[in-house]
Amino acid sequence: CLELAEQGSAGRSPRVYEFKGTEMEAKAYVLSENLHRRHLTVSQRAALAVLWKRDWQARVGNIAPSFEELGNAREIAGRKFQVSPRTVNQAEEILEKSPAFFEQMIQGGTTLWEAQRSMKEIECEESDARRHLRRAKQKIREVGAELVAFMEAGGGSNGIREAMDALRVAREALEKAKP
Repeated sequence: CLELAEQGSAGRSPRVYEFKGTEMEAKAYVLSENLHRRHLTVSQRAALAVLWKRDWQARVGNIAPSFEELGNAREIAGRKFQVSPRTVNQAEEILEKSPAFFEQMIQGGTTLWEAQRSMKEIECEESDARRHLRRAKQKIREVGAELVAFMEAGGGSNGIREAMDALRVAREALEKAKP
């Protein structure tokens, strides 16, 4: 810390005060004193609010520890980190669905909104892949049913070859469609 180094070189010792209170109160005090000094983005503050909220809930549950902080954990975390409760929810959803995106938010590599958009794109791609897979499976069932019908009708070797080719094409389509 530069301030401590400067005070030490000037022959002064830093002022130290003993904090009287709980560990959670100490964390809240440090947070309130230092949050405004840091240049954190909204997304970083939201991610930190989620981590604080989960830590707080693990310690005291979803009940406010004092009458001054009435409200639920999401609202309290939002107030402490200067973000809306909705933003806290959105950040928590990212943590639950994609811890990698959440970590990028904390590091400042992506914003909450970029992470949401990327996750939605991934969900759409996965949905498209599932739809293509369903279609390919349906095509295989149809070709298989045609092959069985052909065999039952006493079809010749040319028909079997054509049916087998169609089945191979359907299987290739299935392999390409797998997510």
